[in-house]
Amino acid sequence: MGIACAQQDLTRVYPLADDPERCVEDFLHAAADHARALADRLNHQEASVERFLELSDSPPSPEV
Repeated sequence: MGIACAQQDLTRVYPLADDPERCVEDFLHAAADHARALADRLNHQEASVERFLELSDSPPSPEV
């Protein structure tokens, strides 16, 4: 038996502990770290797409 904490992309199972509050606090910290990492990854992807679009919208080079 244990304590299971889950959200969409993060799941943790803790052994049944004397301090369930510590388990919840640990999960909340892990969830916050996961959310920050996801936000960083999304920001990087958005910047990559914006850069790609900038390069794609450049005027065509003159033909020789």
